[in-house]
Amino acid sequence: MTKKAVCALGALALLAGCQSTPSTDSSTSRQTGTQAGMAAAPQPVTTAQSAVQATTAEAGYCARPISGPPPKPAKGADFAKNGIGNNLKRNVARNSISMLGSAIAGPLGGAVAQGVASDQIRTEQDLKGDWAITDGRPDCGCTMSISSGTNLRMESSKAGKLAAEGCQSPFLAQAARWSLGHTFTGYDAPLAILASDRKTVLVKLNRDGINYFSGQLADGTPVTMWRRGG
Repeated sequence: MTKKAVCALGALALLAGCQSTPSTDSSTSRQTGTQAGMAAAPQPVTTAQSAVQATTAEAGYCARPISGPPPKPAKGADFAKNGIGNNLKRNVARNSISMLGSAIAGPLGGAVAQGVASDQIRTEQDLKGDWAITDGRPDCGCTMSISSGTNLRMESSKAGKLAAEGCQSPFLAQAARWSLGHTFTGYDAPLAILASDRKTVLVKLNRDGINYFSGQLADGTPVTMWRRGG
């Protein structure tokens, strides 16, 4: 082999090496870029979780949408319906139970039956039971479940415990006690809803009807509480 041939072969080998090296580097660069792109892709699970958290924390959430509270009752019609009519029905029911107790077990049985009837069949003015209440705005509501006892004369108590159910307002959610003031007719009597310390006033209400109260939360937000259609 001549010297020129050897030189030619050497030049060809060098040329082939120069052409193959950039090809390998280019392939490696493409692979690295693809891996980097895959690593930077967002994770759909994280995005979905963020959306759920944002929805849950959204301001203005209402657990019980309502069409709004009923209108304030006229006192004359309210007294005729609830103060007289419904109380008359309840009194008849209590007396019937008492008479049945007397027939079965004599005077003592009648007295016991009368006590049980008075505790279970309360006057219309008694607050015991579930009340609807606006939860921070007119189109949102929740429930106040009020407990009350009776004294030795079977008169309804003027204070007791209550429990808020499904209320989003921080004032209503803390409610634990209630205290009802006195007026001659029962109308316009003040009702205070208190925290568990029995001192912090969360809600101030006024008795506009036997089954209807209106007033304000501690921050001034209007609130209405009612039962049996108001």
